[in-house]
Amino acid sequence: MTVVYFFETYELPRLLNVAGLLPVYPLNTSEANTLRVDLSPVDQLNLKLCLSKEWHRFPGHYLVPDGIAVEFVKSEFDGLLPGHFMNLSSDDQASSTWWSRPGTRHSPEGLNDLNQEDPAHYVSQTV
Repeated sequence: MTVVYFFETYELPRLLNVAGLLPVYPLNTSEANTLRVDLSPVDQLNLKLCLSKEWHRFPGHYLVPDGIAVEFVKSEFDGLLPGHFMNLSSDDQASSTWWSRPGTRHSPEGLNDLNQEDPAHYVSQTV
């Protein structure tokens, strides 16, 4: 949880600042007169948060801001990794009015009940 907190409150605002995507306030502007950091421009950076063999300690994708893809790199772990939420057609999304992640109602391909590794879950380490 500490790593995710640091990522969202320090590292992402730093990256947005370096990329010039944060507003610039005049010197001596009080904190009360500044807006909270808006992380919505982070999707312009095409960021990936890559997890390795300690992926099971990660609290979950839902704590990562929208626009950041959570991926896995190959390590000593050789079991089945968690899958991603599926992108559904607009028809499937329209039928869901109370839950914003309709992909949880469908079984994605590449999952099995034998804990067998699926190489499609990994991303290249050179990305």
